[in-house]
Amino acid sequence: MLILQLVIILVATKIAGSLSVRLGQPSVLGKLLIGIVLGPSVLGLVNETETLAELSKIGVILLMFIAGVETDIDEFKQTGKASIFVGFGGIIVPVVLGYFVGIMLNLTTMQSCFLGLLLSATSVSISVQALKEMDQLNSREGTTILGAAVIDDVVGIIALAFLMSFAGEDVNLTTVILKKVLFFAGAILVGWKVVPWFLNKFSSLKVTETVISSALIICFAYAYLAEYTGVAAIIGAYIAGVAISVTNFKHEIFEKVETISYSIFVPVFFTSIGVTAQFRYYSKFRSNRFIKYYSYTNKINWCIYWGKIGWIQLEQLIRNWFSNGVQRGSSTDYCNYWFRI
Repeated sequence: MLILQLVIILVATKIAGSLSVRLGQPSVLGKLLIGIVLGPSVLGLVNETETLAELSKIGVILLMFIAGVETDIDEFKQTGKASIFVGFGGIIVPVVLGYFVGIMLNLTTMQSCFLGLLLSATSVSISVQALKEMDQLNSREGTTILGAAVIDDVVGIIALAFLMSFAGEDVNLTTVILKKVLFFAGAILVGWKVVPWFLNKFSSLKVTETVISSALIICFAYAYLAEYTGVAAIIGAYIAGVAISVTNFKHEIFEKVETISYSIFVPVFFTSIGVTAQFRYYSKFRSNRFIKYYSYTNKINWCIYWGKIGWIQLEQLIRNWFSNGVQRGSSTDYCNYWFRI
């Protein structure tokens, strides 16, 4: 029953998060671990359901939206070069090394190419939460991670479409690229002109909480259009948040949306990550463990190299080391899915 599962999730995540903080760790770690404990791998109190998955999706969309609202535009502009280097470095190097790992595992050339591309995927939501708790979301490394995630997502999808066309799939590469160009051009234009106007007009309606409702409308509309054009919904939500961050409604929206999100949706999201963990596949495919190790070491080490090219100072790179390891290492969930296929 969904209501009972929500009760279990909310109680467990708050307790686990608190224990994690007392042990000197981010609360997100406790939430992820309790998800594993509650899931079918251990206790089986919470199971994967379509409704839970949808609530989880809303949670990660709101999490990235909040990150966008918190973003300092001036800092974001200053980290543009570093974001580009880290973003492209996080794609090129894993694809090349992943290809050779695939060859070592006796995969075909095409399978090895897909493996390399899967290892280049970025999962930024956990990093956002960890950075928020460390009060580093608006730091140079924090904005670099977020900027690199946008680049990683767009270039990764285009590369996947290119690879699928070579594999014989019916994929129109021109259409894929055009959709993304149109989305980002439209998102920037709408964010610049329409979003402030919409917030002002909608907030004047004589009903309760019009500002928050208008913010959520913008968030979900951006997320939907992003997903419709082949961009990750969380990227759309993040851009929506950035558009709102330059308006006069920023602080009101941030405080109230954060309250809504962290009351129910974000805890469900982090718990669902642990719930969906399928440890039985690790015993079946020993090579999965090897790929997991490769992904963590490769992503962390190359983060330092590409960040240094982008003129990030060494002490900032060391702080960025671990957060990028979490962000990019968590993307190996794609590999788990790949092996299950």
